[in-house]
Amino acid sequence: MELTPLDIRKQEFRRKSFGGLDPAEVEGFLEMVAAEFERRQHENADLQEKLKQAKEQIAHFRSIEQTLQEAAVTLQRTLEERKVDAEREAGFIVAQARAEAQRETEAIRRESETLRGDVQQLRNQRANFFVRFRSLLRSQWDLLEALEHDGAEGPETSSKPASEDISFRNRRAQRVQGATMSVPVVPAGDKAPEAPAAP
Repeated sequence: MELTPLDIRKQEFRRKSFGGLDPAEVEGFLEMVAAEFERRQHENADLQEKLKQAKEQIAHFRSIEQTLQEAAVTLQRTLEERKVDAEREAGFIVAQARAEAQRETEAIRRESETLRGDVQQLRNQRANFFVRFRSLLRSQWDLLEALEHDGAEGPETSSKPASEDISFRNRRAQRVQGATMSVPVVPAGDKAPEAPAAP
């Protein structure tokens, strides 16, 4: 049976003729018990309210904890996805840089080969020039010797007319000059032959 402060205050007792209790003391005690019981009820109500508030706060904190855990999982997943994306992008950039470096290396190699070919061609042209120039000098030297030899014999010792002698020398000079113009060109990569030294 649940008692209330009002039940305690209204509680009545049977009275006896002899040796009974003092009604004033009983009523005073009952009033005191009712007051204490009422105080305890108020205290219990306050504690219940505080307990309710504490449970609500715990539920709120648990909700926040759940939200934070979900946010942490989402953040972890996002970080992993971004890491994978960053690694993929870095791999793509590295591959692209390697391909570009390979293309540039190949272009430089081709340009280097072209320059080597040009240098070799210039060397060959230089060698051909020296061969032809030596041949030209030799032919001119031979022509000078021939002219000197013809002049040493003198006009009185020559049995040919002067016109025939001049014609012969002109033909000889043309043959020598024609020989200088037909000097073969040295192909690329071959070493030009050295002309013999002029006498």
